[in-house]
Amino acid sequence: MRSRPPIAALAALVLGLVPAAARAQNPPEWGVRGGLSISSLHGGRGSFDSKLGVVAGAFGVYDLATDFRLEGDALFTMKGARDNNPAVSNAFVILDYVETMILARYDLPTDSAVIPHFVFGPTAAILVSGRYRGDSFGSRPLPGTWTIESGLAAGAGIDLGAGSHKVVLDARYVLGISPAFRNSIGDARNGVLTLTGGVTF
Repeated sequence: MRSRPPIAALAALVLGLVPAAARAQNPPEWGVRGGLSISSLHGGRGSFDSKLGVVAGAFGVYDLATDFRLEGDALFTMKGARDNNPAVSNAFVILDYVETMILARYDLPTDSAVIPHFVFGPTAAILVSGRYRGDSFGSRPLPGTWTIESGLAAGAGIDLGAGSHKVVLDARYVLGISPAFRNSIGDARNGVLTLTGGVTF
């Protein structure tokens, strides 16, 4: 199996290089989020449409400097696509991952309790389940998948409220950098739009 960049170790190193005084402006925020994933596969030799799934997990946000923060997410994410192969009926490639993200975050300064923010950074995902499902054959394991996937995430959202309890609404697109497969689908890569809501505590 190919090795992938240790994104989590790299992120820990970056955080360790940030002076402690710069990170300690406010206590870290912790929260949970969940919502909808709209995923598809790009490239390779197949023909695919988007499919719906779910995304859910936890996140933490750390102050780096005024208006700049570091966000870490650990999420269960359903990826994959609808297969357009005319030889099968209502068939789906279903790829379930546990995904981590280390995101640079910029909070737009405002004088209200509504704070827009923008995020960008690397992702690393571990495949926990891969299956192929269709009307004519049910569900069966999907061979030839990579266990580790790397990618990039970018998005925007808003924080509603103040203090330790906020409502967080977020939209992100995660583009797979590494292929999802090592078989006849070729170098197909995941692309996922997530729409989530969450709360901090």
